[in-house]
Amino acid sequence: ADVATKVFYLNKALHGVDVYYEIELPDVFLMVHPMGTVLGRAQYGSHFVVYQGCTVGGNPPKVDYPILGEGVALMARSTVIGQSHIPDNSIISAGAFVMDEQVPPDMVIYGTHPEVRYKPIRKSVKDRFSR
Repeated sequence: ADVATKVFYLNKALHGVDVYYEIELPDVFLMVHPMGTVLGRAQYGSHFVVYQGCTVGGNPPKVDYPILGEGVALMARSTVIGQSHIPDNSIISAGAFVMDEQVPPDMVIYGTHPEVRYKPIRKSVKDRFSR
């Protein structure tokens, strides 16, 4: 195996974070206590924030991956899979499960598939996590 694969497995074993080296994370992102987090081959916008125990990935058998816009935050134990489109300035609440969902912009997303709900956000995610 090449060096990148060895480093990937070492990081996964030491830190409990599964972010394969082929994943293209944005220039600006923040992982807050990311233990148990799995980031799959989605598209990630800038100012991406992820907390512990989150999953982003495909939905078999036809494996489609999510698109996450700018300023998206995944709170603890949230999951986004399949053909989900999470637009700019969105928060996926703790424990939410989003699958194959087209979400309106500027929303807090909560609940579990197929009963996902939305609530408007008053302050952008970028503003919440910027100093």
